[in-house]
Amino acid sequence: MTDAQLRRAAVAMQSGTHGHFAASIGDAYIAADPTNRERLAAAFPDLFARVHEFHNPRLEIVINE
Repeated sequence: MTDAQLRRAAVAMQSGTHGHFAASIGDAYIAADPTNRERLAAAFPDLFARVHEFHNPRLEIVINE
C-alpha cells in the first residue's frame, strides 16, 4: 500500500467503525513519526489492507455473453 492509502485507512480506523483496537492503531499511526508509521504498517498489514478494501472495494465487471 502507498503512504496515502495507509493514511486514509488509518483515518478510517479512527472512526471506530472497525472496532476499538483498530481505532487505537489508527490514532497511533496518525500521531507517529515516519519510522513508527512503518512499524505499525508492518505489524498490522492485514488490518490496514482490510480497512482500505472495505472503504475502496474493487469493482468487478461482469459481462453476460
